[in-house]
Amino acid sequence: AAGGSARALPSGLPTAPILAGWRALWSFEAANPQELEPPPYLARMRFALAQAAAVLWRAPQLWHEAASWFAARGEVDAAREVWRRGIEVMPEQPLLYLGLSRIEERLGRVAEACELLQRMLEAAPSPAGFVSRIDFAWRAQGVAEARRVFAAARRHPCCTWIIFAASARREALRGGEEGVAVAIRIFEL
Repeated sequence: AAGGSARALPSGLPTAPILAGWRALWSFEAANPQELEPPPYLARMRFALAQAAAVLWRAPQLWHEAASWFAARGEVDAAREVWRRGIEVMPEQPLLYLGLSRIEERLGRVAEACELLQRMLEAAPSPAGFVSRIDFAWRAQGVAEARRVFAAARRHPCCTWIIFAASARREALRGGEEGVAVAIRIFEL
């Protein structure tokens, strides 16, 4: 700026004092001190989120905690929107994909949940991400898909013993001689 000092825009990165301030504001608003009815109360909470997002837009805690709050109150659409906005801002944050995929799975939208987990693995591959994807496959898609995901995870550069242990544990929990035999073979790899 000519003749003046340039002001830096907020980085959006969380710091402990800023997060503490947001959590205090969120707790205050969540207590509903004005005793508002549900529609204006939820609008007030959305406004508190918008205020925080102006400064903490790069804080995954903001998006996850706000979405979890809405989900806990049965406001599933609001929770889904908050997680989606968080993913748009920070596509490299697995926590946001996991939160949204769990909601989608609870709603019976298995394909959407699976797509979110795949996007998470593309954006931020990690052993924990693969374990989450394998667990999801076991819960929602069956043995064959879980084994396919495990095979893909084994070939990925981020593969560690954690993926092997998680897959073997799932096989063993399946029970029966076949499950135990498969678990032993996994541990022998």
